[in-house]
Amino acid sequence: MRAYHFGAIFFLASAGLAAQAPHGCGGSLDLPAPVGSTLDPTRSYEDRLRLFQLLKEAHPYPKGWKDHRDGFAIQTRWQADSGRSLHDSAGRLHFWWANINWNLLVWPVQILSQERGEFSDLAMVNFDGAMAHRFRIPKEVVAALLAYYDRLDWVRKRADAGLLWSWTKPLQERELQRLLWDFHYKAVAVGIERNRDMLPGLVRTYPTAEGRILVDQGEKRFAESWGTTVGILRALNFPTDLAIVSTINGQTLPHVWVREADYQIAKPSTLSLRQRMMLQGLWSLHRFEQRWGGLILRRLESLAWTPEKTAQALELFRKASWTGWSGFALWSALWGL
Repeated sequence: MRAYHFGAIFFLASAGLAAQAPHGCGGSLDLPAPVGSTLDPTRSYEDRLRLFQLLKEAHPYPKGWKDHRDGFAIQTRWQADSGRSLHDSAGRLHFWWANINWNLLVWPVQILSQERGEFSDLAMVNFDGAMAHRFRIPKEVVAALLAYYDRLDWVRKRADAGLLWSWTKPLQERELQRLLWDFHYKAVAVGIERNRDMLPGLVRTYPTAEGRILVDQGEKRFAESWGTTVGILRALNFPTDLAIVSTINGQTLPHVWVREADYQIAKPSTLSLRQRMMLQGLWSLHRFEQRWGGLILRRLESLAWTPEKTAQALELFRKASWTGWSGFALWSALWGL
């Protein structure tokens, strides 16, 4: 692993930072970086959140506006608190969930540093060697991220100068959300493609009462369906601010690793009924989209330029994911819009 001082590159001694990094992620979303420290997002979700906070401070939203980026921090804490921030034998965050999370929290800082010369005083450890190819940033992701931050900076400057009419605020917020989803979707799509070999790591084994070993693919199914859902949420321009995402996460996302029994309502589970219905709905959506070549996504994209129909589609999606609708039922409802 390399430690980057953006503007100068140097190597850490093997006994240095690589030793002790916090694994947990409880507490506030705002984690200031200690002055003069080297952040290690290869091992610490806390340091990833510190990078995220530096980014928000460098590029704030206009005063009083909701920040669409807060969903990234909430998702990161959910991964950590639900046992999904796994470390490999070398102590690195190198599993399916953590690798895709890197693209969302670390890539923005790297892109703005490399393309715009920002964060020149920041020292950060990066993946290198045989692992570097997994985290190389594609040009289309760079372009999407820069488009979002260019727009955000333009909006903030005009708002601070009193040059934005109040009636344009919803339009500007909707456009910022769209641009953020463009980066989000492209970064996740790259992560899913590059980390297919990590999916088997989500399969767990459990001993049964009869003394047999159960191979359980529940978490793998959840991860696959979550990947499909990102494209759907992008087409819906789903809101990702603090109020919306914290509510949805608290009500629907599993607080532990998913087991196959969680998909079967008649079997005992540590998850709530709403969480289990969400799992069923997302899995059905994933299978439908696989079988029919993204039929739901294409329908949503055809509604993208009619805000009132997109709003109706958003409500249908919420109902589908929270009540366990089948993919076919959702597509049928969308076709009626």
